[in-house]
Amino acid sequence: MTFFLWRSHVGPGHCTLNSPRVRGVGQMHAGLPFADQYDGKLVYAMSPLFPDDIMLSDNFSVAGQVIVSHALKSHLQTSLGDHAIEYLQVTLHNHKGRVASDNYFIVHPLGTVDCIDLDSSKVKWNPLADKTITSCKGLVFKPGAVPASVKLFRPLYWGQRVMVTQNFADELMGTGLTGLHFTAAEGFNGIS
Repeated sequence: MTFFLWRSHVGPGHCTLNSPRVRGVGQMHAGLPFADQYDGKLVYAMSPLFPDDIMLSDNFSVAGQVIVSHALKSHLQTSLGDHAIEYLQVTLHNHKGRVASDNYFIVHPLGTVDCIDLDSSKVKWNPLADKTITSCKGLVFKPGAVPASVKLFRPLYWGQRVMVTQNFADELMGTGLTGLHFTAAEGFNGIS
């Protein structure tokens, strides 16, 4: 099975988002439930580096968080009904600090999958966060470690990376929703 990293693509005129400080991000990257503690007040602001770009995409990838529009969330809920996922509502602000939309969501898959071959990947551990990968020589997956029924997941030890199967990436790309981009996970070294 082939896996892809969930990323985003910035089209012409589409904004990029700055990352707010997310309390509990470590808990999220560990795949632990977060909705009960979330106050619903996270705001992602359009980056001032691109002041003329104001269009909203259906998908953003910001500092390890996958942020999706209501339309993409609806598609995920339909396609991934059997997956344990929390959708945490966030607000997007325009360049003037006004609400551009309050109908976006962090996609937070619960749990992690122990799928990385640590030795073959030659992982480098984060000295400040126990059992957290910062990079590797090239990502290698354990054969058969991801159940066939799983389409979207966080890998154990590298939970800031949301991954999908090739079939699910193809499905999402076929929706016509904007901002979607996926890159091959096999061989990924954590840089970029």
